[in-house]
Amino acid sequence: MRYKDMYTQAQKNGQTKPISSIFKKEWKNKEEIIGRLISLAEITDPKFQKSYFSYLFNTDDGNIKTALGAGVDQEVRPFMKIGEIYWIQFTGLVDTGKGSPMKTFKVEHIVTDQEPDLSDVGQVELPLEE
Repeated sequence: MRYKDMYTQAQKNGQTKPISSIFKKEWKNKEEIIGRLISLAEITDPKFQKSYFSYLFNTDDGNIKTALGAGVDQEVRPFMKIGEIYWIQFTGLVDTGKGSPMKTFKVEHIVTDQEPDLSDVGQVELPLEE
């Protein structure tokens, strides 16, 4: 059996699950992400010679990757832990006087021992990174 045939058969049997993520760059006012933090990566921007963090969340809508900005990276990220569930809401932009405005967010840690039912999402949770 060829790989294409294997894929077609697995798809018919419901044995495929997407593991890719959607990259969220633009935010609307009061827009939110609710999900489990499954990955956190430091990215160096060669244009500005600065680092920022990329956050990957497992959500009801699939895996969503986003950069929350320097404000969240400095203020909130040190308290965020891989495997924990968070509610993040975009609250707007603030002019810092340093060129581009800073994105601002409300971030809350959801403490629960329950697991969400993601059976209808068609995704697989990526392995947690240490």
